Amino acid sequence: MTFFIFKCVSQTFQIDCSEVIHFDENKLEYIRQAIKYANSKISFLIAAQDFEKIDVYQNKENEICVLFTNPVKYIPKNTSSYVYDLLVNLTAKSISYGPISNPKNFVEKTPEKVSLFKRTEQSEQAVQFVFQSINKKSKQQSGNSCLTGSDINGSMIIREDSSYYAIERLSEFQESYFKVEKNTGRIFEETHNHLAKNPEE
Repeated sequence: MTFFIFKCVSQTFQIDCSEVIHFDENKLEYIRQAIKYANSKISFLIAAQDFEKIDVYQNKENEICVLFTNPVKYIPKNTSSYVYDLLVNLTAKSISYGPISNPKNFVEKTPEKVSLFKRTEQSEQAVQFVFQSINKKSKQQSGNSCLTGSDINGSMIIREDSSYYAIERLSEFQESYFKVEKNTGRIFEETHNHLAKNPEE
């Protein structure tokens, strides 16, 4: 088995596995096979309900890949590394994942010590608080206030600090960084970077 660790952003995996196989009986079977294979090779167990999205892709070499993702990644303060996304290449028999951590500069690089993040009531409340703050500001600025987790195109990382949440929102063409104050929901220290489109596209 070939084993890789990549940055934990779903687009990283999709570069080589870009052609979606439409939902059918084969997709369900590929997902079942991917879960079984992953659980036989990695140090933590996964299940379909651990992920918000599961997609099946076929890359340029006609290899079948199953991508398990959680677009919104909440990381409690002072934690070690957690895994949120995972790619299983069924043809090449390889597994790819990238642990992320809080604080940001700490990443556990020993595969047997990382674990899959499990959503809790506390984490769900924190995520909803962040979305409510974003929606409140968006409504004040443009009248639009309907952002939900299912609307995230790319990845949103929410790192908890003692008095605020540090947010990284990453999509194909933009990176946004800001903080949300815990007591008030105030958004501050915003920066936005527009990414150049690949000239080959």
